[in-house]
Amino acid sequence: VLRESESENIREYAVNIHNAGKTLLSIINDVLDLSKIESGKMEIVAADYDLDEALPGEKHTVRISIENTGGKSISGNIALIAPDDSWIITPDKNLKFSLTGKEKRDYLFNVKIPLKNLKISKIIYKVDVTGTAKPLTFEYPIRFGVQPLSTRKLREKPKYLVPYRNISPETSFPEIHHGITRLTPHISKGNPVPSAAAGVVWNERGLFLAFSVEDRKHVSPERGSNVWRGDCIQLAFGKYMPDQDYHLFRNFFFALIDNKPYAASLEDPQAAKSIVLNIEKIKNKILYKVFISTDVIGTLRPGMKIPLSFTVNENNGNGFTGWLEWTPGICNGFNPKAFGELILQK
Repeated sequence: VLRESESENIREYAVNIHNAGKTLLSIINDVLDLSKIESGKMEIVAADYDLDEALPGEKHTVRISIENTGGKSISGNIALIAPDDSWIITPDKNLKFSLTGKEKRDYLFNVKIPLKNLKISKIIYKVDVTGTAKPLTFEYPIRFGVQPLSTRKLREKPKYLVPYRNISPETSFPEIHHGITRLTPHISKGNPVPSAAAGVVWNERGLFLAFSVEDRKHVSPERGSNVWRGDCIQLAFGKYMPDQDYHLFRNFFFALIDNKPYAASLEDPQAAKSIVLNIEKIKNKILYKVFISTDVIGTLRPGMKIPLSFTVNENNGNGFTGWLEWTPGICNGFNPKAFGELILQK
């Protein structure tokens, strides 16, 4: 089923069944090991082992979007090219696809990357459309949450001191500057992503954010779960938890669609509706003004630390081409521990 089915839902169900079976087998083995320990029959066996196999490495989901812009149906094969056979790719490193005219679809690969390969920053994939001369080759960026033990460096979280301002959403917004936006570009294909800058202030009402994006061609065609494919801002908050550091709290998208501001949150659509959003297009510049009230993010106070990151997503008219990010933790899988911190000042 994993190799032959072209249905994304069926493949997803099959992967879940496969993973559930592996988890159940692991639990059974753990119970048997505990029984041996309790009965005094556990034995220690000396054996050679491979450190790369013993350590788990990292898991990533590679999302590849295929769009048929013509009127006729197309079919073919997507192949993920791993550096060596130690990479574990499910449901398979080759996936068949079939698209009707003007159809777009996402294809997902679950990739487990061994520790020894964590220096790799991209993976190659090829799209072979039946009836064409040769496959098209693309690069997919991979950003790791950890680094190999030999090269790992302790790096302080990016922090931004947020000034207090007695303003309201009806009067003014913070100035744009580059204090928070040492942004790292990630280019998946096509033209480079645009440049951007941001500003943030706060008061008892909530957070006031402003983003300025240089973009010669603004393309934001989709709403809902696919809004990330167009030009937009994606903003994610973490929340400190007493028992587990912190976790993902809120995730928002801000876009200009049909010349109207659009705010979305797949996790909490009601929260997105309460956001005050104004977007202006001035020549080659898009200015986003965002007010997020304490009803959405909770009470604010001086000295408070807010885990946060954001990306500036780019679409040049030929699909999603890459993004700018303040810190990791949004694209290639959510990881709030990789977010930077806003520190509220008074």
